[in-house]
Amino acid sequence: MEELQAQLEKELKADFILLDGIPANEKQYLAVPLVMLKMEPSGKLLPMVIQEEANDPPLAWLLAKMWVRSSDSQLHELQYHLMSTHLVGEVIAVATMRCLPGLHPVFKPGLSRIPTPPHPAPHLSKPPSDRPELPKR
Repeated sequence: MEELQAQLEKELKADFILLDGIPANEKQYLAVPLVMLKMEPSGKLLPMVIQEEANDPPLAWLLAKMWVRSSDSQLHELQYHLMSTHLVGEVIAVATMRCLPGLHPVFKPGLSRIPTPPHPAPHLSKPPSDRPELPKR
């Protein structure tokens, strides 16, 4: 029993619970697998157990590994890439465009360096019409 406990402590767990409840688009699928990985002495991760809530087709192991790779990619894109880069810059850009007057010295040089989506929402990128402008010199 102690040997089993020692073995379980050496294994790594990958849980994609953050993806649970996210609606998938039509004709697209989203899995929430639970994965147990073992690190070999060479540093390579070896999948030991993959748990899903689906019926086992003939190619279950291959399908399970594909679901894990897909879930890992989706979680990375959502949590680390999109939330930590593009969406942060968009918030700053929209707030700057809405709150600073067009003549403010930070307005144009500051926005040229902020990565924004290719088609920002037009109602968010325009300043409100009731905002006072700075007097022109």
